Amino acid sequence: MGMASAAPASAQESDDAEEPAVRNLRGRGAIAVYVDDQDTTIVSPFGGAGVTVEEVEIDAAWTADVITSASVDVVTAATPQISELRHELSLSASRESVLLDVDLAGGLIYSTENDADSLIVQLGAKRGIAQDNFELGLNYALSYNTVGTSIEPHAERDTLWVQNGDLAFVWIMGPRTVVEAAYSTSFARGFQENPYRRVFVTWREDLVGANWVGENVPDVRWRNALTGRVQHAFSRELAGGLDYRFYVDTWGVLGHTATATLTYEPMEGFEVRFRQRASLQGGADFYAEKYEQETRYRTRDRRLSPHISGSTGLAVAWETGPVGPLGLLTLRLGVDALAFRYGDYLVPTPDPFGAAGFETLGWTTALVTHFGLEIRQ
Repeated sequence: MGMASAAPASAQESDDAEEPAVRNLRGRGAIAVYVDDQDTTIVSPFGGAGVTVEEVEIDAAWTADVITSASVDVVTAATPQISELRHELSLSASRESVLLDVDLAGGLIYSTENDADSLIVQLGAKRGIAQDNFELGLNYALSYNTVGTSIEPHAERDTLWVQNGDLAFVWIMGPRTVVEAAYSTSFARGFQENPYRRVFVTWREDLVGANWVGENVPDVRWRNALTGRVQHAFSRELAGGLDYRFYVDTWGVLGHTATATLTYEPMEGFEVRFRQRASLQGGADFYAEKYEQETRYRTRDRRLSPHISGSTGLAVAWETGPVGPLGLLTLRLGVDALAFRYGDYLVPTPDPFGAAGFETLGWTTALVTHFGLEIRQ
């Protein structure tokens, strides 16, 4: 008799505990500012919102890049300074345990600026294995891009198709340690030059009589990267991570990147994160400090020259309890110091007699500051 009378009460409690169809409202706002000693400033505001409808997580976001620059890249584009504005809109949706305990996600990203447009379609899936001690994830993205100069009609712009794929394997070794291995690939076909950039061709030690020609790089580029990562919690307050990434592509670029992170949580809701990163990259097969003849492929893109880089950063996150109708608030502050050394990149420089010569670019330093606020119900 006791069991019979308990059943209706249990059913009533279950009905009362049902979650509403629309829940988990959230909003995010952030701004990042990049400044380097090559006279480049990038201000990037961001805004986003999300909601859970039934079992589907839906998120939308907008970001912009406000760029002003007079760097060496701009100088080789035959203009003293540039100002650009790029907008990006994104929409994504995800749901857990759709079929056979597989989590699915998809999204669209559209970006536009005065001389380029891009549309990206993304799809992803992941599944836990062996009582979720292992996780296998697969992601694919296809992007269609149009590139030209700001004065060209849109119909006359060149096109670029890019396919990206990621395969990740995560092993939860225990309550304190997680190991991850990932393979990433990207296949691009189409126009990959900078339409503004000019390359100097000279057989002299200075720029007298130099011929300035347009950049020309291969139409196909296949990139591949392998990443290994381990994260370990040393205690409740302290956790660390290490990862290494090996990169190679069909343009002959070879790269190594290592990253170390340390996270300290002295009290619940307050977190401090330190990050160190170092990378070493070789140059593309067709890159040269200067060209003595007009070769088939040529570039003045310093990112395709041999270089090393490093960065160090500090970020703080503070999560408060419910604040009136706003719910949970998370405040994020951070700063990163970056340095790049381009030892094989020559920069045209005037000499006291008015004839332009060369000097090595050397070190470029930059500072990135970022501020963000997240609100969740």
